[in-house]
Amino acid sequence: MGHSNGQITAPVNTDDVSTVIGVSSHDVGTLCLSENVNKWNKNKPYRGTQPEVKSRTEDNATNETGKFLGKRGSVDTAGFPCYWGMRYPMNNAVQNSAGGAKSNLLQLCWDVINNKGNHPNFEYMKPVAGTDFFRLDDFVGYHHKGEQFLDAGVSGATAGDGTYATLRVNNFESSGLTIYAIIPSDSVGWEFKDIIPEPNKYKLVAEFYKNDTVNVWKSGSTASPFLTLKSAKYMDNWGGVQTYFGVSISDILTALGNNSSSMPSFFVCVGFNKYSGETASASSAFVAPWKTNQQRCVTLVTVVKASPYLISLLKYSWNTTNYVAFVATDVTAQSSTMRFQTTVTNNSSTTMNIGISNAVAGKLLFAAQAWGSYGEYHNFNGGYLAAGGTDNSGPRRVMKVGTNTDLSSNTNNVSINANSAKTLYFQADDLLPYGHTTSILIWVSNDGGATWENTGSQQVSFKRLNA
Repeated sequence: MGHSNGQITAPVNTDDVSTVIGVSSHDVGTLCLSENVNKWNKNKPYRGTQPEVKSRTEDNATNETGKFLGKRGSVDTAGFPCYWGMRYPMNNAVQNSAGGAKSNLLQLCWDVINNKGNHPNFEYMKPVAGTDFFRLDDFVGYHHKGEQFLDAGVSGATAGDGTYATLRVNNFESSGLTIYAIIPSDSVGWEFKDIIPEPNKYKLVAEFYKNDTVNVWKSGSTASPFLTLKSAKYMDNWGGVQTYFGVSISDILTALGNNSSSMPSFFVCVGFNKYSGETASASSAFVAPWKTNQQRCVTLVTVVKASPYLISLLKYSWNTTNYVAFVATDVTAQSSTMRFQTTVTNNSSTTMNIGISNAVAGKLLFAAQAWGSYGEYHNFNGGYLAAGGTDNSGPRRVMKVGTNTDLSSNTNNVSINANSAKTLYFQADDLLPYGHTTSILIWVSNDGGATWENTGSQQVSFKRLNA
């Protein structure tokens, strides 16, 4: 077979590997040790003391005759679990250093955000010359494209550059946070059941901590979260490439015990932890891969002043008058432009005015934003082609508003009387990028678009193809 579009297929020879990874050598050892090998790939050279790996099943840590730090994995050094040839960052005593072993994510996340270097960022453990064999067949299935194989955090948050991510949330009665985990679209061949060490024991976890830099957000903190949420299912039941769960702002504030008139802020740590029933295991939690300028494992959420204006997304259409209900299953996008049927409620004592132009003062603006995985990779097993960038979010689109299904009454002034509600239709032009959209974020501005507050999100699974 050889290679095609950056992917190597059996039978493999040195010509295939040399061409795909861009190394002008036909020495197997040189190819296996090359810095050009993409560590985020599922199929790549692994450590192993035998010339032939006799068992390459995903759940085996060793072959029949020797150590094999590939596939599901093993521990190469005490405290540094190694899976798929990579050291995982975990909250054990060795990696947490000053903090010691923990059953929560706080110390692990603090070390990562503050770049302490205690936790390996999925460090690739290449074969060792003189100890391991260099196996050309390890490249069978290798795909040269793709970046980090896992992303997790809070939908809509602005990734931190050398610090935590941030998100401002408007305290609508119906607003909430979406906690997500996704395998980016350019990570060919991965599923959650592959990445997680023991997928039948791990869950996606979000831990909520008070914004207290003296007692909580510090090295060696012994603070406990005021709220811990986790996915309903273990990760071996998820399948596919995405999962998420939501929590309302009102439930978070109740758990926080906020009784003051001022709106609080809090940290959300997102990762994966091993559970036995309702009990989290110590030393087993880990976070998704990170970049120094793209930190997502911790988000500082600031809740801004409560608003009397509520918007609920009821149905959607692809720029037509055929509106349908949102579903959790995959839907192929028929257009980049979307329309939404909504109920907008004005709980204030004055008339509410909605506009569509940033230039008009005194009007509320509503905007939509797609959130998901928009990397680029070649078609794989019936998957979709994404094009352009690797961001998690599309642009924020100020929405047109009208009172009928085709938005022919699209206007810059829709009014809703005090203490009343109205069915309105919104249109977001060019909303969906190519790729996999997992949620639609809704934003509101009362200052002509100078500042925006998140009003919550609608969970979706839209795939826009680039044929």
